Amino acid sequence: MKQKRQAKILEIISQEAIETQEQLIKALSAAGFPTTQSTVSRDIKELGLGKSPSGGRLIYTQIRDDKGHSLTDRMVRTLRNAILDIDYSANFIILKTFEGGAHAAAAALDKLEYPEIMGTLAGDNT
Repeated sequence: MKQKRQAKILEIISQEAIETQEQLIKALSAAGFPTTQSTVSRDIKELGLGKSPSGGRLIYTQIRDDKGHSLTDRMVRTLRNAILDIDYSANFIILKTFEGGAHAAAAALDKLEYPEIMGTLAGDNT
Protein backbone atom coordinates (compact mmCIF):
# COMPACT_ATOMS: atom_id res chain seq x y z
CA MET A 1 0.00 0.00 0.00
CA LYS A 2 2.81 2.41 0.91
CA GLN A 3 4.61 1.94 -2.42
CA LYS A 4 1.39 2.44 -4.38
CA ARG A 5 0.52 5.56 -2.35
CA GLN A 6 4.00 7.01 -2.85
CA ALA A 7 3.85 6.27 -6.58
CA LYS A 8 0.49 8.06 -6.69
CA ILE A 9 2.02 11.05 -4.86
CA LEU A 10 4.74 11.31 -7.51
CA GLU A 11 2.11 11.05 -10.24
CA ILE A 12 -0.06 13.74 -8.63
CA ILE A 13 2.75 16.27 -8.15
CA SER A 14 3.90 15.72 -11.73
CA GLN A 15 0.42 16.54 -13.04
CA GLU A 16 -0.87 19.15 -10.58
CA ALA A 17 0.56 22.21 -8.82
CA ILE A 18 0.30 21.04 -5.21
CA GLU A 19 1.20 23.77 -2.70
CA THR A 20 0.14 22.23 0.63
CA GLN A 21 -0.06 18.86 2.33
CA GLU A 22 -3.80 19.42 2.65
CA GLN A 23 -4.12 19.67 -1.15
CA LEU A 24 -2.06 16.50 -1.51
CA ILE A 25 -4.23 14.64 1.03
CA LYS A 26 -7.38 15.66 -0.89
CA ALA A 27 -5.87 14.58 -4.22
CA LEU A 28 -4.80 11.24 -2.73
CA SER A 29 -8.26 10.70 -1.25
CA ALA A 30 -9.89 11.47 -4.61
CA ALA A 31 -7.56 8.90 -6.20
CA GLY A 32 -8.64 6.22 -3.71
CA PHE A 33 -5.81 6.62 -1.20
CA PRO A 34 -7.32 8.11 1.98
CA THR A 35 -4.50 9.06 4.35
CA THR A 36 -3.49 11.28 7.26
CA GLN A 37 -1.29 14.36 7.45
CA SER A 38 1.39 12.50 9.41
CA THR A 39 1.57 9.76 6.78
CA VAL A 40 1.81 12.31 3.96
CA SER A 41 4.52 14.16 5.88
CA ARG A 42 6.58 10.95 6.18
CA ASP A 43 6.00 10.14 2.51
CA ILE A 44 7.18 13.62 1.49
CA LYS A 45 10.39 13.12 3.45
CA GLU A 46 11.00 9.58 2.16
CA LEU A 47 10.37 10.62 -1.45
CA GLY A 48 12.73 13.56 -1.16
CA LEU A 49 10.07 16.11 -2.03
CA GLY A 50 10.52 19.80 -1.48
CA LYS A 51 9.00 23.02 -2.67
CA SER A 52 10.26 24.86 -5.71
CA PRO A 53 9.11 28.13 -7.25
CA SER A 54 6.68 27.77 -10.14
CA GLY A 55 4.56 30.56 -11.55
CA GLY A 56 5.01 32.74 -8.49
CA ARG A 57 4.04 29.90 -6.14
CA LEU A 58 5.92 27.21 -4.25
CA ILE A 59 4.82 23.74 -5.28
CA TYR A 60 5.93 20.25 -4.29
CA THR A 61 8.51 18.71 -6.60
CA GLN A 62 10.88 15.78 -6.34
CA ILE A 63 14.24 17.20 -5.37
CA ARG A 64 16.20 14.02 -5.91
CA ASP A 65 16.00 11.44 -8.61
CA ASP A 66 14.48 7.98 -8.28
CA LYS A 67 17.88 6.57 -7.24
CA GLY A 68 18.17 9.00 -4.34
CA HIS A 69 20.92 11.14 -5.87
CA SER A 70 21.06 14.80 -4.93
CA LEU A 71 20.10 17.08 -7.78
CA THR A 72 22.86 19.63 -7.24
CA ASP A 73 22.03 21.68 -10.34
CA ARG A 74 18.42 21.95 -9.28
CA MET A 75 19.40 22.98 -5.75
CA VAL A 76 21.73 25.68 -7.04
CA ARG A 77 19.02 26.92 -9.41
CA THR A 78 16.52 27.04 -6.52
CA LEU A 79 18.97 29.09 -4.47
CA ARG A 80 19.64 31.46 -7.37
CA ASN A 81 15.92 31.98 -7.92
CA ALA A 82 15.04 32.41 -4.24
CA ILE A 83 17.84 34.57 -2.82
CA LEU A 84 17.47 38.33 -3.12
CA ASP A 85 20.22 39.49 -0.73
CA ILE A 86 22.93 38.08 1.54
CA ASP A 87 24.03 39.63 4.84
CA TYR A 88 25.96 38.41 7.85
CA SER A 89 26.10 38.96 11.59
CA ALA A 90 28.79 37.39 13.78
CA ASN A 91 28.78 33.67 12.89
CA PHE A 92 25.50 33.77 10.97
CA ILE A 93 24.83 34.23 7.28
CA ILE A 94 21.41 35.70 6.53
CA LEU A 95 19.85 34.94 3.16
CA LYS A 96 16.94 37.21 2.23
CA THR A 97 14.46 35.57 -0.14
CA PHE A 98 11.18 36.46 -1.79
CA GLU A 99 8.10 35.99 0.43
CA GLY A 100 7.65 32.27 1.05
CA GLY A 101 11.02 31.37 -0.49
CA ALA A 102 13.02 30.76 2.68
CA HIS A 103 11.97 27.12 3.12
CA ALA A 104 12.91 26.25 -0.47
CA ALA A 105 16.30 27.95 -0.03
CA ALA A 106 16.91 26.20 3.32
CA ALA A 107 15.91 22.81 1.87
CA ALA A 108 18.26 23.37 -1.08
CA LEU A 109 21.15 24.20 1.26
CA ASP A 110 20.39 21.14 3.39
CA LYS A 111 20.31 18.87 0.33
CA LEU A 112 23.65 20.21 -0.92
CA GLU A 113 25.17 18.84 2.32
CA TYR A 114 28.02 21.34 2.65
CA PRO A 115 30.12 20.24 5.67
CA GLU A 116 30.62 23.90 6.65
CA ILE A 117 26.87 24.38 7.16
CA MET A 118 25.71 22.96 10.48
CA GLY A 119 22.05 23.63 9.77
CA THR A 120 19.47 26.03 8.44
CA LEU A 121 16.61 27.92 10.02
CA ALA A 122 13.92 29.35 7.75
CA GLY A 123 11.23 31.92 8.33
CA ASP A 124 9.06 33.29 5.54
CA ASN A 125 11.64 35.41 3.72
CA THR A 126 14.93 34.84 5.62
